[in-house]
Amino acid sequence: SPIYDPDKEIRILGTAFFSRECAETMVRECEPDDFGDELNRELFLAFERIIGGQSDAPMDPIGIGSLVSPAAALRAWEIRDLWGEATSVADTTRWAAGYLRQASEKRWLRDIGLEFLQAGTSRDTLAEDDLAALRQKVLDHQMRGKRSRTVSLNEVLTKVHEELCNWQDDDPRRVSSGFRDLDQRVGATPNTWLILIAARPSMGKTVLATNIAYNIAAAGAPVLIVTLEMSVYEIGKTVLAPIANVPGKVLQQGPQAEIERHLQAITKGISDVWGVPITMLGAPASLADIRRAAQDMMAAQGRQLGAVIVDRVEYVQDLQRSKASEYRLMLGNVTAGFKQLANELECPVFLVAELNRECEKREDKRPRLSDIRESGALEENAQRVIALYRDDYYDPTSRDKGITELIVLKNKGPIGTVPVAFVDSYPRFADLDPESAAAWRARHWSNGSR
Repeated sequence: SPIYDPDKEIRILGTAFFSRECAETMVRECEPDDFGDELNRELFLAFERIIGGQSDAPMDPIGIGSLVSPAAALRAWEIRDLWGEATSVADTTRWAAGYLRQASEKRWLRDIGLEFLQAGTSRDTLAEDDLAALRQKVLDHQMRGKRSRTVSLNEVLTKVHEELCNWQDDDPRRVSSGFRDLDQRVGATPNTWLILIAARPSMGKTVLATNIAYNIAAAGAPVLIVTLEMSVYEIGKTVLAPIANVPGKVLQQGPQAEIERHLQAITKGISDVWGVPITMLGAPASLADIRRAAQDMMAAQGRQLGAVIVDRVEYVQDLQRSKASEYRLMLGNVTAGFKQLANELECPVFLVAELNRECEKREDKRPRLSDIRESGALEENAQRVIALYRDDYYDPTSRDKGITELIVLKNKGPIGTVPVAFVDSYPRFADLDPESAAAWRARHWSNGSR
């Protein structure tokens, strides 16, 4: 039986009729074999010819119709009438393309599986040539879609000029962390970046990641949280506690009397959080599982994701299965895969990781890049690295009580330290009030070191 969804194929072709940008996205994201319907495949090839400059026909049913069979030309008019004006072109193209790729993969797996089955049962012995031919089909499929991505300087500069002329501070291609001082210091996060959040235990790295996730989702962008250390229910409570203004320890551990005392606030908090577009994936999960979950979420939401949060990267299943001698290489492959995922989804990916103990052996325990476990494999793939440091964790008499330093160790732009308030009991981070921020700067910037 056919493995494809005619409605989604028609929908993505409809957006291409309505918007050249969507047509370019469709041609970039899809392959002819992604379309299970022959007429739809024929229409895609016509769009590909126009976008590729092989035809100067207009991108409308008349122009497309001149490049295809009469049956496909009729289909073009039907699609344009059905979808051209009615769909949200900006949000539909990419998730539809993702669905088509998945359907195409299913069709290929079915067909190659049948070929292997037929080859294995049709005769007593299987010639080496037959095995080689089947192996070559698998290799050819792995290379499918890996087109040349070269682009001329003129094309790049045209896009740069267009971006600058249409610059908006709330551009969806840049994601706000929800923390004013951090965004002002290092800038909002571009939507194809890989960001590493690293700290020693009990510094609040998971809290920071979930706070950022909630801030992005509350602003309207869907977020996928992959929780590989804590359960999805523990993360749910971590998200709920600061919104409900209920101590996190009560939500996680009780006792019953405290839960009953805060029940009204808990109920209101759940009501406030209800509907915020956050989806969670628990352990175990491989890189492939996370990619699939993100693609499925984008398809279900019908729009791009605001962020993917992975807590913690060391517990990704690919790394758990690797031998000790291969761990560093596998970690590099996994983080490179997350960097590629950020580019594919056009949304930032935040990885949470733990620092090694080296920083605790120094008098100044503030983290450095070299403190990241397997630092070369993790740090080289990240465009931004943020480490957390709490002076009051090491010195209870510290004047920086309740302040966490977000130390930007690496960034394609400014680096430095941003102090934020940390309320451990709830738990949550927040911007410091101006007076406290000024006092912190007076204490720590007097020597110009930060």
